[in-house]
Amino acid sequence: MLLTSDDELMDRIAVIGDHGRSRDIALFNTSIGYKYKMSNIQAALGLAQIERAEEILTKKRQIFQWYRDRLVDVDAITLNAERPECKNIFWMSSLVLQDEKADRQAFMAQLKEQGIDSRPIFYPLSSMPMFNKADNPVAYHVGLKGINLPSGHNRTEEEIDYICSVIRKLVGAGPSSKVGARQPWGWLKREKEIQAELASAKKEKLVLPFTLSDGRSGELVSVTDASITNMREVELLARWRRENQHAFFDRLGVTEEGTRRWLQNMQEKVRDRILFFFGDGKKYVGHIGLFRFDCHTEYAELDNLILGDRSGVDYAGPACVRIMEWARDELGLKGVHARILASNKPALLFNNMLGMREINRTPLRSIQVKGGTSLRPLYIPGYNAADDYVVTMKLSFNEETA
Repeated sequence: MLLTSDDELMDRIAVIGDHGRSRDIALFNTSIGYKYKMSNIQAALGLAQIERAEEILTKKRQIFQWYRDRLVDVDAITLNAERPECKNIFWMSSLVLQDEKADRQAFMAQLKEQGIDSRPIFYPLSSMPMFNKADNPVAYHVGLKGINLPSGHNRTEEEIDYICSVIRKLVGAGPSSKVGARQPWGWLKREKEIQAELASAKKEKLVLPFTLSDGRSGELVSVTDASITNMREVELLARWRRENQHAFFDRLGVTEEGTRRWLQNMQEKVRDRILFFFGDGKKYVGHIGLFRFDCHTEYAELDNLILGDRSGVDYAGPACVRIMEWARDELGLKGVHARILASNKPALLFNNMLGMREINRTPLRSIQVKGGTSLRPLYIPGYNAADDYVVTMKLSFNEETA
């Protein structure tokens, strides 16, 4: 989108953006042009964003100010400049490493180790093979030493504070009164605490006992790293997944080796997911987990409820109640969500019995993928019939559960 107050310039742009066609002769090109026409949907989105322009730009400037307050005294870096006659919108808050020996990629890798994403500032055009080389040392210095920092307009002050504390440590800068002495804090602290609890339960079995309505005992047992090489457990998971394909968004060929790789990925790389077997202490009859922790709202997703045995029906309800109690009392969550296929009527009924209520319903379409089919969001339902729907349900822990 381009805005201008120059009518002559606007006329010229309109021609270039419409294939270079004449404004007077239909389908006759007077110059080389481009297909820059905007669709109705793109125009609507653009106008909506323009209406929010001041709100977004104010937040962008606030984010940069948080960075500046905490890093302005660090000699090893420079931050975005703002000339007196200009108002910088700070699309990205960026830093440039001043030491010519500094390794940008290594610095970004160190940020990543601390959970901070970043990306390089754009390379100079003259460094690219399709353009002529040029003597522009400033562009090369910025392009090879510059790093774009997290700058989304939903960033929070505690996030910026944590990022700046890490940057100061990496460049050897001393403490600053502007940076919190205890890191992380706020929702980041909660996230780290929850991930530590989950990591502990993935290393050593966590057993959560519960009681059925008839007085029988049951327990939840966390899936641990040892499960990756426990072929009995891997075969159990694979069999349950094969028998319950109707409950999954992805209907793919399930193998023991594929299940083992899925389990290894969940255990080693997905920090906000945990799975529990449940049963009577002697035999596992199903599993349930927690996933997609949102530490801003303090909710998580009640995930992967599978009954692997007919007797699992008796244990499923008490197991779900117990894992939610653990989420509330030990992890400090305020509630849970669940995402269920509308075609899975028993699961919808079960979650209603738990006290969950529908808050959203999204149409899905089935597409062919390697190894099977996958249900994906149907973005234009008016032109295609939905193959299914994903029903999002919610339960707040201050509401009574079944």
